[in-house]
Amino acid sequence: MRRSGRWGAAAAVIVVACMMLILPLWQLADWHRTRAEQEDTLELLYQVADFQMELLGSTLGDAAQLKSVGQLNEWKQSAYAVGFVHDRLSQAVGNRDLPRLESVNALLQWIMRVQVGGDRTLRQEESELLKETAQRFRSMAETYAKLMDGGSIREGARSRLVQEDGELAALILKKLK
Repeated sequence: MRRSGRWGAAAAVIVVACMMLILPLWQLADWHRTRAEQEDTLELLYQVADFQMELLGSTLGDAAQLKSVGQLNEWKQSAYAVGFVHDRLSQAVGNRDLPRLESVNALLQWIMRVQVGGDRTLRQEESELLKETAQRFRSMAETYAKLMDGGSIREGARSRLVQEDGELAALILKKLK
């Protein structure tokens, strides 16, 4: 009887030791799988944001044909969509790693201010700002397309995007004053 008690205790020790080895390995594998799923989700969110940037870029491409303030509604909707999706992406990766697009927010403010007076013909300086904004935004959209790789932010593209965004935001905000 004593002999079977020793084997039982040894078996219990072996089972506990195996559990102590297997459980951390199991948790590590689960953590890795969860991280891979998170990277996939970030990549999909980035693709949506990049698509919205492309749409806004194509909408802004019509800047030369705009004649009235009422025609800015499509710009406003596209800019809002870009801002919304980019803010969600920024929150997902961390606001420090990917800051907000201040130029998009500035463009929305400018459009709303211009539209407050109702539908009217665009002024010369407003048309020039729209053309300049369209040109600079195309460059931003190209940079945005290179922003992420496999769920991680490319630092060079991020720095360039922050610079281009800041310059465009400053241009628009100067017109708001």
